[in-house]
Amino acid sequence: MISRRILLGSAAAAGWFGSSPQSAWAAATPPKGAAATTDNLALPPTPADFVRYPLLSAVAISPDGETLAVVHTETTKKSEDETEFTTTVTFRNAETFADINVVLMKDNSVAAITWIDNDRVIMNLRPTSMDFLEQKGAANHPQGFVVMHKTTHRAVRMPNGTIVDFMPSDPNHIMQRIVKQGLWTLSMVDTNTGAAADIDQGTLFTVDWYIQDGKPIVRIDEDGVGSKVRIYYGRDPEKKTWRVIGRYRVDGINGNDFEILGSSDTKPGIVWVATNAPGENFRPLREYNVFTSTWGETLSRQDGDAVGVTVDGAGAYVATGYVDDIPFYDCVDPQMTADMAQLAKAFPNASVHIHNISNDHNRMVCTLEGPNDAGSFIFYDRKSGKVRPFGDMRPWLTQARLPTALKLTVHSKDGTAIRAYLTVPVGGGKKPLVVMPHGGPEARDMISFDLWAQAFAAQGWYVLQPNFRGSTGYGMAFKEAGYRHWSTRVMEDVDASIQEAFDKASIDRDKVAIMGASYGGYVALMNAIRNPSMYKAVIGASGVYDLLRSLARDRRQGEADLSYLYWKRAIGDPDADKEAIRDASPITHVAALKAPVMLIHGYDDDNVNIEQSQLMAQAIRNAKGQVDFHEIQDMGHGPSNNAQMFQVVDLMTDFLKKYLV
Repeated sequence: MISRRILLGSAAAAGWFGSSPQSAWAAATPPKGAAATTDNLALPPTPADFVRYPLLSAVAISPDGETLAVVHTETTKKSEDETEFTTTVTFRNAETFADINVVLMKDNSVAAITWIDNDRVIMNLRPTSMDFLEQKGAANHPQGFVVMHKTTHRAVRMPNGTIVDFMPSDPNHIMQRIVKQGLWTLSMVDTNTGAAADIDQGTLFTVDWYIQDGKPIVRIDEDGVGSKVRIYYGRDPEKKTWRVIGRYRVDGINGNDFEILGSSDTKPGIVWVATNAPGENFRPLREYNVFTSTWGETLSRQDGDAVGVTVDGAGAYVATGYVDDIPFYDCVDPQMTADMAQLAKAFPNASVHIHNISNDHNRMVCTLEGPNDAGSFIFYDRKSGKVRPFGDMRPWLTQARLPTALKLTVHSKDGTAIRAYLTVPVGGGKKPLVVMPHGGPEARDMISFDLWAQAFAAQGWYVLQPNFRGSTGYGMAFKEAGYRHWSTRVMEDVDASIQEAFDKASIDRDKVAIMGASYGGYVALMNAIRNPSMYKAVIGASGVYDLLRSLARDRRQGEADLSYLYWKRAIGDPDADKEAIRDASPITHVAALKAPVMLIHGYDDDNVNIEQSQLMAQAIRNAKGQVDFHEIQDMGHGPSNNAQMFQVVDLMTDFLKKYLV
């Protein structure tokens, strides 16, 4: 569902509730002291089984659709502190699947791969030794992007930095964002030599560019240090001066008010933007001309929120991605939309994602994932209807070891219908339940291979994920129905979801816990306050518990700050609604908590300040409640690496075991 522009970007932090099987949690071997993996397929998986490096880590199809690049990585544990990586890149004939040649890379792993033309691939290579790069002529640098020829295997090291654009009309160059003297610099990099030429110099606040025909047409800057507002600049390539085209709230938790998902390579000045037009309930994909600051045609269906764009190797727009219970596509070619819907029916227990596609849009590589599927790759030929598997990413996570999921239609106290998902653990009999509200609040859950749900289900617990009012994906009216109703409607939706789960599954009602992170941490603590006899344990991670204090912190950016205005609208006016906001804050009602509480917070969290958890923990202690508080050094707003993820999941599961087992 993502565009080639970010296909090889640096692995994003998993954060709270990262759900992709290729997220940061699944990108390395377990840290020292972590729970061991198990090859006994009769046993439930351990956390280490989920983070083992995938055996099949990447697949890509060439622009002409003739050749496939398939990446396998074997890992061998040499000692408690050392793991040996052996990666093979196999080039195959896409028609026959016969191997053309194989490249062996000792002590290297490949995080992602894509084709820059029909003869060369670019890899996000993470070597643990320099032997391969030195043998193939690449510069001596510990990790980064490498361009390799499929026949000669000659490797050329690209500079450190993020790929901004693959420049499909010029395969001899890519655009990269490179740090120079502490600032992002936009550079054009020769894919034959690795030489970089500076194109544009960012400011202290520049975070990104968008490119068209090898020239930057959009630059994005932060509106001050730590601001959640971005300034978008547009520039005609014939001119040298950037001009402001808008200021927008850009919140990684709650989505963007103006989200560029790609740029056209055929229409000058056109970028593809997902945004809500005034009065519209959903946000489809629209054309926007950055030269004239005018809106163009709507490119996709208007009854859903666009979340991603698929482009081919030539940069042509192919499809817009949407999410309902599972992802789906609205394609430029109506027949492709029908084909993708038919393909999805062939895999009823998994979501189908377009990974990459040939320039004639006939052949594609897709990924599958779901609660009962830890990730796999397939090859799909639309003309012949042929579907061929490449294999499982993690073959040790068999379907027999993984849970299933139910879709629940829930009617809240006032009759409002919402969706919730119930992960069902392996095995029969009554089992405990963990309620897991999502963060945001402008986010949503769906049926997917959710790593947190998997970790809890592996303990033999049901996991409930309600999409309460305020969630995205159901339209603006549903999202805004959660505004200023965090402690009322949202709580009623969670309560109704729990009751529906009780009615539909064999749940031990005496063993229920609730765990949430970020906004989900707020929901977890507030629901435990409203229902003190319901829960045996409560976990809040990086949560907001004092809403007035949170608003005051955002207010420091100024009364007109777009982020502050958003939170003022979502929570309430801290002047006019002060008492109502105080009453909606968990910290006000700590005396009502009966269950033991665990609070977890990253010391370096710049989204929700750690003082929220520090003050909440102290308030619970002052009320003679039971609280375990863990400050995680070097962690931001959620785990950003394998060691942190292991630390947090172990803390949570060990805590919950005390009260659910």
